[in-house]
Amino acid sequence: MIEHTALKHKPLKLAVVNDMAGYGRCSMAVALPVISACGVQACPIPTSIYSNHTGYPEHFVTDLTKTLTPYLNIWKKQAFSFDGLLCGFLNSHIQMDVISDFISYLEKQNSLIVIDPVMGDHGKLYRMVSKDYSDHMKRFIRHATLLTPNLTEACLLTDTVYKESPWSEQELCAIAEKLNRMGPENIVITGIENQDKLVNFIYEANSGHCLHQVTQIGNGRHGTGDIFSGIVTSLILRNFALKDAVKIASDFIVTILEASESYQIPSAEGVLFEPYLGMLTGL
Repeated sequence: MIEHTALKHKPLKLAVVNDMAGYGRCSMAVALPVISACGVQACPIPTSIYSNHTGYPEHFVTDLTKTLTPYLNIWKKQAFSFDGLLCGFLNSHIQMDVISDFISYLEKQNSLIVIDPVMGDHGKLYRMVSKDYSDHMKRFIRHATLLTPNLTEACLLTDTVYKESPWSEQELCAIAEKLNRMGPENIVITGIENQDKLVNFIYEANSGHCLHQVTQIGNGRHGTGDIFSGIVTSLILRNFALKDAVKIASDFIVTILEASESYQIPSAEGVLFEPYLGMLTGL
């Protein structure tokens, strides 16, 4: 019989809004296990179901917009409580409206609200994301306690012209300050390329800003953003400092990227993270 050990923190619940891809290690499929490994109960709110992520030549998708309102109404009717909400990919601005309503319910519980505004990368919108969607996202992010855009998304949200590296600390701070004025108190701009490094720019309205950088491994893989936001959100719920949560998440991603390259995992299959979840369970 295995005896339980004392918890390092009180039991915590996190509502997780994202799509579910059956194949390709991204979105909900990677967010849920890392959140659980960090010691937080993950409660999924699926926005759509994909047979596999859109990086493959073809995919099947079922949009779940019509199910979201009755799904969440049941939760509200039963007065379920949550310590936080992490919002990833949304399928439409209609889904933003539904989730905005649910966030209003959570704000009465003083819940942490983390939004990862999934819209694009490398200076371009993803092919399934419209300019209209991007404009709606500018209003949606007002709900965020913490916003975790990549550099492309930060530029899109602030109408900043995207460019390749280098970005100065002053330029990144100017973008973060614009985002702060749009609502979010804290911002992490992720995945900023600087030669052989990847930089995360951390902005906290009440304590300034700082940079955290790691060595760039490979040419990028699906799911790393979902893993990053899942770990950071879970650790903040556990009262880790934002910069410490970012460092832990970044170091974990470096480890799994190195493993993925070593085992020659095809890039479309995402990151080999399952054998390394023990790095998170001991935190």
